[in-house]
Amino acid sequence: KEMFKDKGIIFPPNLLGKNVESLMFTREFLKEKNISLEGKEAGFNFIKNYINLPLIRAEQVHGTQIKQVVKRNSESIQGVDGVYTRSSNLALSIMTADCMPIILASNNGKEIAAVHAGWRGLCRGVLEESIKHFHSSLDKVTAWIAPCISGEMYEVGEEVVHSFLENDQESVSNIIKARNSKKWFLNLRLEAKRRLENSGIRVLMNDYCTFKDKELFFKFFFGLPVPLTICFNFLFHLIHQFRCFYGIK
Repeated sequence: KEMFKDKGIIFPPNLLGKNVESLMFTREFLKEKNISLEGKEAGFNFIKNYINLPLIRAEQVHGTQIKQVVKRNSESIQGVDGVYTRSSNLALSIMTADCMPIILASNNGKEIAAVHAGWRGLCRGVLEESIKHFHSSLDKVTAWIAPCISGEMYEVGEEVVHSFLENDQESVSNIIKARNSKKWFLNLRLEAKRRLENSGIRVLMNDYCTFKDKELFFKFFFGLPVPLTICFNFLFHLIHQFRCFYGIK
């Protein structure tokens, strides 16, 4: 936190692991910096220069594939919804709108992952796929579910409810029937928390809602999704994530 004192930055409630820092850049940060981004590439270049690290980004498809990254050069990885690394001095990124940006890190800071999880990916097991990459015992891994849409704002149809219940009956605890409607409210954040904790992972969350808290969050800024989330490890690894999602390992 000493390195990033600018206004408009959100941190997780606690550290993810040894020498690991995580943060999210919000709309307020962009306004304070008078950043005018003309497109996605300009946005990624800004973040890459800001963190002064190679930036790996996943061009997600609402699936479950997680890619392990070992190279230290900036690149775009197609068709995956998460990136994992044990390499040092490189940044990982995921773009999200109202979906969940999730950073995972081993307590010793040697392993990190950045994951995009919407309802499809969550239901199909993107979190379960991501934690398969970790060599550390899962009770020594911490996840930060960074700001996303809240359960009271995320309305879904019957087909989504059926998909979750067919996959895991325990999901019913995070689904509420809307009054006088054929719709339901799905709490993505609590469902992700339940699944991660069932695996033994410690979970950190914030109370912000990317749909409701419009002064902090908005979908696109000159073609670039914001806010930006970053996690990094000073000694071993650095991850960056842009809300997009950035973590540094």
